[in-house]
Amino acid sequence: MLVQFDVPEEMARQFAAEPGGIARAATEALAVEGVRSGKLTVYQARQLLGITSRYEMDGFLKSHGVRCRTPLSKSWRIARLRSPAHSARTVPI
Repeated sequence: MLVQFDVPEEMARQFAAEPGGIARAATEALAVEGVRSGKLTVYQARQLLGITSRYEMDGFLKSHGVRCRTPLSKSWRIARLRSPAHSARTVPI
């Protein structure tokens, strides 16, 4: 989806020197606020930003003042437990 918004030229120039410019800054802000508000999962934010490593994403969020509610190791275990492959190996009691 393409999203457009107006930014005063003076402000746009301030972001022009940054890698990715204003588009990257807006995308990062959306990802950070999405995770902070709970509207995006960490995984969805990683996809949005093109970050492949969970640890890199954790560092990115920490640098923006966002602490993950669930530690990465616990998130990984939860994801494994919810995966279809894991449930196929689970024997009902």
